[in-house]
Amino acid sequence: MLVKGSYDPDTRLLRLWFTSAPDKVYDYPSVPAHIWFGLKSAGSAGTYYNEEIRHQYGEQSQPVVRSRRR
Repeated sequence: MLVKGSYDPDTRLLRLWFTSAPDKVYDYPSVPAHIWFGLKSAGSAGTYYNEEIRHQYGEQSQPVVRSRRR
C-alpha cells in the first residue's frame, strides 16, 4: 500500500507515496511525531495508516515534481 514516507518535525508535515499512485505525494499537515514513529514501527504500515492517519489528518495531494537529467 505505501511506497515510502517522510516526516519533517519542524513543520510536522507527513508525506506519503502509495502504490496506487506512485507519481503523487500525499501531504498530511500537523501530524505529531509519535504518529510518524508509529507508522515506521508498525507491523503493517497500511493498517496503521488506515487506523491512525487516513481520517484523522486532512490530506492534500500534489503531483511529485521530478527533476530531469540530460
